[in-house]
Amino acid sequence: MISERCYDSEGAAFDIAVNPICADNLRQLVFDGFPYLLIKENPAEDNIGFTINLIEEDAVSIFLTDLSGSVLYEKTNLHLAKGKHNFELQSDDKLNSVYFVTIKSKNLNITKKIIIKK
Repeated sequence: MISERCYDSEGAAFDIAVNPICADNLRQLVFDGFPYLLIKENPAEDNIGFTINLIEEDAVSIFLTDLSGSVLYEKTNLHLAKGKHNFELQSDDKLNSVYFVTIKSKNLNITKKIIIKK
């Protein structure tokens, strides 16, 4: 019998407590009062500017992808110190569309949407 409780094959009952994380809260991860990944201007017209805020020294990879998942820009194993780091990517050759900036390291895997609107 299935109800508000789960039963194993031997009949012992147990409760399952679930505390889901709201996806909106994941976009607000901060260190020292500053987001881990901040897109400077969105929608962007000229350049794609963003800031990475690290809690410790880390090797970081940066990816810019389009809606189909094609990688348009890739910079891997950037060794960055703790703190804020500013980046700018040229958007001259990018069409009006939605793109994604992804930051990966041993401690982070964050993707944010950016819109190019010229």
